[in-house]
Amino acid sequence: MDNREKNIKLFFELIEERMSRLFNAIGIVETKAGIIIAVLSITLTIFPTGSVNYTSNQNSFNLSKLFLLFSLLSSVPVIFTEKYRDDPDVGKTFKKYIDTDNRELREGLLQKLISSYQISKSNLEKKVVFLKYSFLFLGIGLILLIMSK
Repeated sequence: MDNREKNIKLFFELIEERMSRLFNAIGIVETKAGIIIAVLSITLTIFPTGSVNYTSNQNSFNLSKLFLLFSLLSSVPVIFTEKYRDDPDVGKTFKKYIDTDNRELREGLLQKLISSYQISKSNLEKKVVFLKYSFLFLGIGLILLIMSK
């Protein structure tokens, strides 16, 4: 096995490990968003109306509900964002590479896997930004809610 073949094998192992970590991270981020949505649903159900005695507390209460709503709106895109690539497409790859030699096949597959990883990583980074905003709004909303009581 020459150096090029060894390098291709090493890159396959590396990208496989990276893709595994990436999809694990995607699952974790989506789970956290689901938990935020559940907490918000419960919180907004428990405190549906402003039954606070003082006007200043009423304003704080209403502001808390606004931040909790912002948190909810920031969580939703985490769950419903762009599709992740799961290359290679077996059917297309079979048709394209059926008559090629092994080295060309491996190089083509590796290029597709790298492209897939980069696109999926970019999608994950977008989800993380939304999740951070959701946590921020949730924290502010809960603090204001506690202060209004």
